[in-house]
Amino acid sequence: MAKMKLAAVSMVSIPDKTVNLEKMLSYVDKAADQGTNLIAFPELCLPGLHPAFNMVSALPPASAYWFEAAEYVPEGPSVQSLIDKAKERDIYITWTMVERDSQFRNKTYNCAVLVGPEGFVGKYRKCHQPGTERLYLQRGNEIPVFDTKLGKIGLMICFDRVWAEFSRCLKLQGAEIIVAMSAWPGDIRGDMTTHGVELFMNAAFMNAYTNSVVMVDCCACSPDGIQTVMEGLELGHSSIRDTTGRPLAMTGWDEEMCIAEVDPIASMDSTYASQGLTGNDYIRDLRPDLYLPIYENYAK
Repeated sequence: MAKMKLAAVSMVSIPDKTVNLEKMLSYVDKAADQGTNLIAFPELCLPGLHPAFNMVSALPPASAYWFEAAEYVPEGPSVQSLIDKAKERDIYITWTMVERDSQFRNKTYNCAVLVGPEGFVGKYRKCHQPGTERLYLQRGNEIPVFDTKLGKIGLMICFDRVWAEFSRCLKLQGAEIIVAMSAWPGDIRGDMTTHGVELFMNAAFMNAYTNSVVMVDCCACSPDGIQTVMEGLELGHSSIRDTTGRPLAMTGWDEEMCIAEVDPIASMDSTYASQGLTGNDYIRDLRPDLYLPIYENYAK
């Protein structure tokens, strides 16, 4: 992998797919104007976060809206618009949306899509679902990694970040860049010490550092005036992290885009150099001979 520019957008989305798509296309142009190679958007930024949705109750307005906003991937009109933009601006774009199953129309998924200069690259369906999300969105059953001109890219969506096994599976399949797209609750605006915020930030650091991957960590944010998680507050604080987990760029609580230049080889070298004479390598030193019997016994 050569040196590259990566962008993460903290974006306010509304239940209006047309408005959200126009905003996304505008951000792609702004990023491409600065020579960016990949831009990532938050979870469900395309259909928009519905105010009736929360982790406790799956209210009908949210589930009904998302069902109507669902598209086939990659045939859907919004996906095609973003493919056209990726080709036009020579940039990779990734985001999440509600995907309608091509065989079973009533099945929908929280789906991350990756497109680029070559067109449609691939999709990933969210595997780990919090709260009531599992009541009206199907869960995925695959952990894919995609070959691109930038290197191998793995995708994760929000709650996936909590499972160390998930990012490790991406790494073991060769992922060099992991893009995490979230709509993570922020508890109280301005308070970076709450449990939810610490969990989000620590997971970003650990996923990058323990796998020696570049991390593009993207999170939705909320409009001005929303102050608490009960009002629908999203954290923002999207970031670009090198293979040591160090943030190279980060947004705040409000809508904005951060861009950072990353040299994966140099940051990988610094990861190992920082570990001194011990020469720690978290992949080389894995002990599947110890772990697998425990997992196999648990799965029985």
